[in-house]
Amino acid sequence: MARLKFVRHCHNCKAKFHPWRRSKSNRFCSRRCFDLGRVLTIDERTWSTSVDGYKIMTEAPPHPMLSPGRQLLQHWYVLYESSSDKDKLMELREQGATVHHRNGKRHDNRLRNLTIRLPSEHPKGTSEEDAILLLRALGYTVSK
Repeated sequence: MARLKFVRHCHNCKAKFHPWRRSKSNRFCSRRCFDLGRVLTIDERTWSTSVDGYKIMTEAPPHPMLSPGRQLLQHWYVLYESSSDKDKLMELREQGATVHHRNGKRHDNRLRNLTIRLPSEHPKGTSEEDAILLLRALGYTVSK
């Protein structure tokens, strides 16, 4: 099969290369650059929506908030990246804490819409004051 005549630039090493076929998926010059490009950043990746309505990334690069199935839930990612006490957040997750979306929209992962709840609190809900205390304990700045 003959190579096409146009040239692309590798998204990882910026080298010029001739892709085998014209496709938007041809972004890397080699398998090595493809593998390195997958690990570079999470922010540039696309998030898909799960059946349950959560934003997820399947086959995500290594990250402390990965689930056992190598899926990264965007709400945990947002909380982890904005937390000043990442170890405390990891402890809460290991204890079975869940992320609650205040407005009920599972795809709305703005920091002000997310609260952390322990298993005993999540079914019943919690007061606004308790949520503010918990967020402040995790290092977030909260204003009323």
